[in-house]
Amino acid sequence: MVNQEVVFQLAEQEELEIDSKIVEREIARLLIMQGVLTEEERKSLQEKWTEQIKYRYYMKALLTRDVEVSDSEVKQYFQTYENQYQFEEVVQLSHIVVSSEAEADEAYQKLESGASFTDVAQEYSMDEETASEGGYLGYYTETNSFIPPEYFHETLAMDEGGTFSQPIRTDQGFSIVFLHHHIPAVNVSYEEAYQEVKQDLALDQMDQNLDPELLWEELEVTTVLDKND
Repeated sequence: MVNQEVVFQLAEQEELEIDSKIVEREIARLLIMQGVLTEEERKSLQEKWTEQIKYRYYMKALLTRDVEVSDSEVKQYFQTYENQYQFEEVVQLSHIVVSSEAEADEAYQKLESGASFTDVAQEYSMDEETASEGGYLGYYTETNSFIPPEYFHETLAMDEGGTFSQPIRTDQGFSIVFLHHHIPAVNVSYEEAYQEVKQDLALDQMDQNLDPELLWEELEVTTVLDKND
């Protein structure tokens, strides 16, 4: 609590800002490490993560502010490692895989009648690795080779969350795909990534770990402690 209070107070004094794209990208990266979440759970986590993301960003900015990094170094690094500052569009999926169109239609009619996707997947899906988990696959990008390409394109046309497709033909047979969540791509420009890249280069020059207690001397920490009591 003290470290966070110190960092946020100093960040306010120095009028530090974090680009909204950076926050959006980091939240997206954290989301793909989660399982299936309700909308309420996602919102709660995003609020908590936003504070954590800002805290770490401001701490890095404060601890590296005296390290000299030229604009040319920042630009060259960004051009070389641009992909690591981006986030590729992903979809969170479950599926039901059957061998025949008749089975697919039968499973689809049960879903249309209100049966849960998990129950239908456990009953019908021939994918042994996922059937017991209700067909859950996880998060995938368009270029991911572990799912049929039809899955990604099918779900992009679907409504957000809790929607299933009609039966689609794939190399595996026939599938019904369930969309849990869609996370759009986050494309960060050089200007938007500039401060973050500069921080990363500055950290490479430093011989110490990120320690927020190094900032305590810049504030009267006893005052901060009294404030928290």
